[in-house]
Amino acid sequence: MAQYLLSVWGTHSDSPTGPYDSEEEMFEAFARVAAFNEQLSDEGRLVFVGGLTPPESAICVDGRGDQPVVRHGLLGQAPAMGGLWIVEADTDAEAEDLGARASAACGNEVEVRALQGE
Repeated sequence: MAQYLLSVWGTHSDSPTGPYDSEEEMFEAFARVAAFNEQLSDEGRLVFVGGLTPPESAICVDGRGDQPVVRHGLLGQAPAMGGLWIVEADTDAEAEDLGARASAACGNEVEVRALQGE
């Protein structure tokens, strides 16, 4: 089985409910994601899952020079990753199906990318 990254991206919101319109909608999404995570685990496909802290907590480090340069904040103004799954699938089509299920669970678009082979 190959491993795939399912990543959730979005624009940052200062709202306490993030990208969701209400607390109710946010907690419903959390419940759907928890159920999806349990399904992945039961199917033997879940390798890792995690949500990320808000984008303003990001730290960028550039160690290419003589001294590392450390900067707080995102690399750019693009959308920020909010969470991720590492899953196992036999085919790209299966990984796409898992991505669709993840998207339905979290209520956001999900990017599906294969991890490079070993």
